[in-house]
Amino acid sequence: MPDDTVALLVDELMPSHYAESFPRKEREEHDQLIRTLSEQQPYEVKVHPVSEKIGEVCMISVDVPGIFSLYCGLLGTTGFNIRAGSVFTGIRPLEPPAASPRRRYSLSRQDRIRTRRLIIDRFTGVLEEGKDFSSWKQELEHKLARTYRTLIEAPSLEEGIARAREELALEVARYLHTHRELLPPYMYPVLVVHDETVQEYTRIRVASIDTPFFLYALGTALHLNNVSVENVQIATVGTQVEDIFDFVDSTRRPITDPHLLRRLKLSLMLTKHFTYFIAQAPDPSRALIRFEHLLQEVLSRQESAPELLLSDPRLLDELAVLLGTSDFLWEEFVRLHYDQLLPFLKNRPEKGFSTPPEELGTALRTLLSQGTTLEEKKRLLNEWKNRELYLIDLDHLLMWEQDFRMLSERLTLLAEVVVQAAMELAWEEMTNRYGVPRTVAGMEAEWAVFGLGKLGGAALGYASDLELLCVFSDQGRTDGPEAIDNAEFFERLFRQGTSLIEAKKEGIFQVDLRLRPHGDAGPLACSLESFVRYYGKGGGAHSAERLALVRMRRVAGSTVLGDRVERLRDELVYEARSIDMEEIRSLRAKQIAHKTRPGTYNVKFSPGGLVDIEYAVQILQIRYGAEIPEVRTPRIHVALEVLHRRGILKAEEADHIVEAYYFLRKVINGLRMLRGNALDLELPERGSLEYEHLARRIGYRMKDQISAADQLRYDIEAHTAYVRTFVERHLGDEALPPTPSASIADLVLGAHLAPPRVEGILSRAHLADSGRALRNIHTLTSEHPTHAAYALLVAWDVLRALPDPDMALNNWERFYTTLPSETSEGLSRKSHFTQILSQPGRIDILLKTFSASQYLADTLIGSPHLFEWLTDPKTIHTTLSADTLLPDLQGRAPLSLEEEDFSEALRRFKQRHLLRIGIRDICFHYPLETITRELSLLAEAILTHTLAYALSRTAPSLEGRSPLALLAFGKLGGGELNYSSDIDLLPLVHPGEEAHREPLAEALRLFTRILTVHTSTGFLYRVDYRLRPFGEKGLLIHDSMMLRSYYEEDASPWEYQAALKLRGVAGDERLSEEFLSWLKEHVRSRIRWDEVREWNLRLRHSALQQYGRGLKKGINIKQHEGGLRDIEFGVQALQLKHLPDAPDLWCGNTLTALDLLVRHGILGEEEGRTLSQNYRTLRALEHVLQLMENRQTHTLPSSGILPIVKRLDPSLDEERFKTMLDEIMHYNRDFFRRTLETTA
Repeated sequence: MPDDTVALLVDELMPSHYAESFPRKEREEHDQLIRTLSEQQPYEVKVHPVSEKIGEVCMISVDVPGIFSLYCGLLGTTGFNIRAGSVFTGIRPLEPPAASPRRRYSLSRQDRIRTRRLIIDRFTGVLEEGKDFSSWKQELEHKLARTYRTLIEAPSLEEGIARAREELALEVARYLHTHRELLPPYMYPVLVVHDETVQEYTRIRVASIDTPFFLYALGTALHLNNVSVENVQIATVGTQVEDIFDFVDSTRRPITDPHLLRRLKLSLMLTKHFTYFIAQAPDPSRALIRFEHLLQEVLSRQESAPELLLSDPRLLDELAVLLGTSDFLWEEFVRLHYDQLLPFLKNRPEKGFSTPPEELGTALRTLLSQGTTLEEKKRLLNEWKNRELYLIDLDHLLMWEQDFRMLSERLTLLAEVVVQAAMELAWEEMTNRYGVPRTVAGMEAEWAVFGLGKLGGAALGYASDLELLCVFSDQGRTDGPEAIDNAEFFERLFRQGTSLIEAKKEGIFQVDLRLRPHGDAGPLACSLESFVRYYGKGGGAHSAERLALVRMRRVAGSTVLGDRVERLRDELVYEARSIDMEEIRSLRAKQIAHKTRPGTYNVKFSPGGLVDIEYAVQILQIRYGAEIPEVRTPRIHVALEVLHRRGILKAEEADHIVEAYYFLRKVINGLRMLRGNALDLELPERGSLEYEHLARRIGYRMKDQISAADQLRYDIEAHTAYVRTFVERHLGDEALPPTPSASIADLVLGAHLAPPRVEGILSRAHLADSGRALRNIHTLTSEHPTHAAYALLVAWDVLRALPDPDMALNNWERFYTTLPSETSEGLSRKSHFTQILSQPGRIDILLKTFSASQYLADTLIGSPHLFEWLTDPKTIHTTLSADTLLPDLQGRAPLSLEEEDFSEALRRFKQRHLLRIGIRDICFHYPLETITRELSLLAEAILTHTLAYALSRTAPSLEGRSPLALLAFGKLGGGELNYSSDIDLLPLVHPGEEAHREPLAEALRLFTRILTVHTSTGFLYRVDYRLRPFGEKGLLIHDSMMLRSYYEEDASPWEYQAALKLRGVAGDERLSEEFLSWLKEHVRSRIRWDEVREWNLRLRHSALQQYGRGLKKGINIKQHEGGLRDIEFGVQALQLKHLPDAPDLWCGNTLTALDLLVRHGILGEEEGRTLSQNYRTLRALEHVLQLMENRQTHTLPSSGILPIVKRLDPSLDEERFKTMLDEIMHYNRDFFRRTLETTA
């Protein structure tokens, strides 16, 4: 029975139009792939290039909710712009479901995978500028594997989908942020039309201008509306998108309700527009989900909402920030007031949403006057307070000109107004009942409320508590009908006043009275006498309680009493100097022991945290406050300014501590906003999504390949290290207990660290030679320690992952010392660190290069001016072609130069581009094919230009004409050159050029001399002419007729095999093409399999005899059994064997030849894939060996190979590498034997 009559399982599982869209051969491939789907591999992806910039992707998987938008989003984040495609969902699962339903589904269950429907999605798209197909394919496969790993490893499918969507939304936001130039200049209209001709599904047609993530946005909207996408047809004509979506609801039925359809169409349009603004959202995934929720609520009630949103991009931008900021804000404010939100944002006053500070008191009093009972006034007070809190935070979120200090001032003013109003309400209530409290002399007793902590220091943040202390002037009794003692009156007054202030959530404007005398055991209100007695010398106050009085400030009640208490505080604290430093140290040690956990960092209480700044500055205030009255201020930044002005602190020191103080306050504010909890101040786990969301909440965004989370972490480590150094410098080494959180920044900034802790810091970067590392660090940091500290924090992450961090750090020091100390332009030592601070990704490139290749390191150290060019993304990610390389070389090495200068210009050009290619290889892992092709193109450009130079000097009569062609064998001929490959050349001239033979020979000698001569900057290439006819005994230059005669009469079978790689690389292109065209046909007609077999076996035997003797020195991965030669000779032998029947097998590139052998069915797909992977691995290992010292070596040492292994793959250890290499070489050896020992 013919194959095409056999029924395919895939055709039975998919809708009928699937078979109409794919040819039989592709469906057969799909049929095989669906049978391999399992719990470990629930998907397959096939990718192939249509052209250099256009690719086609086919994804086969089990269906999970929202998979279409996941695919579209993943493709978009790789720089793949979908232009066409088809999406098919199966009509039934691979296998029927189990008889008894399970309680929950896990993607990692084999029986569950095969009981879900299939999806087959095909997309055609264009790669973004600067991407080549191989690197893009690698990136896509990596991202797909990571996404499915998230789905598989989750406890349930729902959690896996949610996690995958959260990660993807963050990637989309990062991409949009770093590719803002791709975003549309305005919101293009989207036409959504319901096609009522289809009954089985709901079909809509969508038309608009193509924009990034168009399909991701639409797919997301459908997923969030609980819609199942069944089929999609994607078409783009020019810039116009015309897509068709078929979908059903959660019960697999079409949606027919006109109201639901209208809301769905509006949701598609609005979500599409909103997606472009999620780059602004701290949590992009939640922003999308909440936007959809908001839409459903608003669309059901506000007819004008769509027009409002579509007409105002600013509104969508602000919604993205607001919806993705905080669970607390969403739950407590936005979700509850969604009906007011859009008009509210639309009509934002110029000065902001919140009440102007000068109007707060009046606004609250006016509102409270509307209440008739205390309970009603309490409700009005707290509703107003909560609303103002929300509005102040809105201003802070949406008005970027408002810094954190302004937020603190606004919140502090709000707190003061609220406390004053609450106490006034309580005073009115209490005096109505008990009368006015009187002194023994009959005078009215005064009272005042003081703010301590953040409130006293005018430094409140989001979710700060209100630390209050109440003092009354005199004992006595009230004068009302229910007279009571003053102490009892003020106790009741303060209890009632503070009870009127309700916290919306724990810690958010929550009243804290624990800083009163005797704490929880003392009365809520204390008399002036007890205040003096408690805080005076010999009183019961702990030194920390006296220290807290530095930030005490009156916020309500009598100004006269307030001034009096503050004067007494100055005497008790500043002039009496009653702080016991040992008590403070003991308290600090207890805080670290009880309020922090090992392995975590508490931004407030861990060493270097906010408490250390507060304690240190307050201690300095007390130390100098007796002599310098102006330092007696509750505001930390003012105190630091005074300490600097009076010469106690250096300007840089004071600035750094102020910066650290507001930075840590901002982090704490972000944590409280993120979690809605004032008490949980531990940083999220490193690498978690929560850490990224925190960083984005504070304002960080992806920058130069450094994530927002990493930037935040570097800043936290730098600032806290500076705080620790500041504390130790001014309060002594014993002021802080030893902490495991010390980092390289502590070492740089001068913190006193015991030798074991220094060793610990160095060992975290896996530095083996600590002495040399300390010398490197000292040199790097001696001139600009603060800038260097941050650079080293970034570097420490890089160093710990490098195969040889000692080599990298030492080379960095060498590079740094070559730079001038200061310069008005170009790179200097200071600007080097400034560059790293502005673009942290540059240190990653620098150190990875310095660790992988001493040759490249020496080259860059010798030419430090290239650093900026080499780390420019355009330089790194642009794949150069012959059309761009040769003109560049012609400009840098004009033919008018003298030979020595010309040679040096060529060497500089080669070094420049070798560095660029090496960085693409080492740091960005561009595929082997890309690297070898660029190395080949670089060589071709140099050969072409050098030949032109040689001809211009020795044969000027040719007037620029080149009768000479240079053909290349070997790696250059195959377009797969190594870093240190020889260049095997065959010179060829036109027949009848006898008159020019001697000038051409002289030109070739000059050409060879320029390429091979050694200078102080090395040599260009090793040039080998021995593969010419008759080898070293033959003529150096042959005309084409002589070459034809040789190949007809004298060539050996191995020379036919070598000719497979022969290719014109310089000189007369037409001459090369004509000869190669003849040679190809000649070899096809003359090749004999038995001769090919015999010569290959003889050559391999000879090589093994020669190189086998060196096994004690290590494994030669090229020549030993199972090495590269076994793959290359085996592949070439198969090419020659089948060349008569398949002319397209004439190909010099090994990987391309393997693909062709698979395509022709000569090799099985699995065998071809394994050989390709083995070849890539051995070539990558060859590159590692050659890059280390720029030597032509193929031998892996017999010992000490771990650094080489780590350069190849950091995840490998030595044993796993040896096992892998053994498997590779056994497979390659068996392939060679199978291929060459068969007689068929």
